[in-house]
Formats: sequence, C-alpha cells, structure tokens
Amino acid sequence: MNYKEYEVVCKLFDNEMEEIVWHYGFDQELLLEYYDILIFDKSVVGLNLSKRNLEEFPKEIKCLPALLYLNLDNNNLKSLPEFFGNLKDLKELSISSNKLEKIPDDISELINLEYLFLDSNNLKTIPKLIGKLKSLKLIYLDANYIEELPDSIGELKSIRNLGLMSNRLKDLPLSIKNLESLRRLDVRCNELYKLNEEILYIENLEEIHIDENLKSEETTKKLKKKGVRVLF
Repeated sequence: MNYKEYEVVCKLFDNEMEEIVWHYGFDQELLLEYYDILIFDKSVVGLNLSKRNLEEFPKEIKCLPALLYLNLDNNNLKSLPEFFGNLKDLKELSISSNKLEKIPDDISELINLEYLFLDSNNLKTIPKLIGKLKSLKLIYLDANYIEELPDSIGELKSIRNLGLMSNRLKDLPLSIKNLESLRRLDVRCNELYKLNEEILYIENLEEIHIDENLKSEETTKKLKKKGVRVLF
C-alpha cells in the first residue's frame, strides 16, 4: 500500500446539536504527509484515512498508542485486526461505508471509546463483549444486516444515541430498558412488528424513530404520553 498524504483530523460529537462536526487545528495534532512519518511518529492523536481505497487495515496503526481519533470511512475493508488492545486511549472510531462482516472481540478493550460508527457495512452480528465499552456515548449501526442484538447491549450505561436503522431486527433485547442515559433511539426500516414495553422504562429517552406500521401500537401511545418525541 502506498499512501502519499495523511490528513490528521479530529472528529467530535456535539452533544447539544447531536451532529458530527470536523474540527481542525486541535492542539497536538500533526499533519502526516508521508507514509514513513506515520511509522515513526508515535505522538499522533488524530488520523483520517477515509476514501483511500484501503482493502486491509494498516497494521502500522497499532504503533500509535496516543491515537484518540481514527477515521477509516469509505474504504473496502472486510475485516479488522485483533490489535485494538494497543489503542486503549482511542475515543472515536469511524469505519462507516466499508464491507465489514465482523467486529473483533477485542474491540471491547477500547475502554475509553466514546463514539463508534459502523454504519453501512455487512455486519450480521454484534459481539457480546460490546457491553464492556462503558464509556460509549454513541454507536451507529445503521444500514447493516443485523438480525439480533446481544443482551449485553443493556450494559452500555453511558450510551446516549443508538442508531439501528435499516437492519433486520425482529425484536429488541429486554435489556434495552437498562440504557439509563439513552436519549435517542432509531429503529426505522427493520422487521419490528411491535415495540417492546421495556422501552417505556428507558428513563431519559427523549426521541425515538420508528416505522409507520408501529404508529398505533400501545407502547407508542404510552411513549407519547411520557413526552417522548415519536418520529416516523
């Protein structure tokens, strides 16, 4: 693989606007113009490798222990390596619009991860160890082929935004009621024929996106009475 230029960027989540914004000029960030710099400079904190036609995960990334932000969007990655344990300081990982078929178990070692973007891939399952990501505030799993979520999803006590749109979910795990920090839930374009009553017990839920066929559901009506914004 030949990389001529690497942009170092910082991708931050704006809690108030609930949007993803790009921020340049972050202190301590470096501009990597040549591949050999990537190999030797271990102080890099943000790295954007989006739209590089990558088919393999660059193994050199494991040698960047200070990395906080990593963007690999819009490539051709089918798998991820088992070395995430080396990136314990990582706060944001974005691998949207690739061809991923599986998430490695050792992603659970990213104990400081706050934002995880895995939308528009070929994922069918989510590892049970996902529940170990205690710092996770946002996860986008939209536009995959996920048929079932593990019960451990309910262990994500810090999660505020959960994107599950356009999958193959027929039901949601009972443990979803334990997501005490959840503010926004999107389950549109799945195969849900009803909403779990457990959703009513999500204490801080503010907004839920569902399909039109669930509009008359009893749970939907109860959510509205609670003041939850129900969007179709």
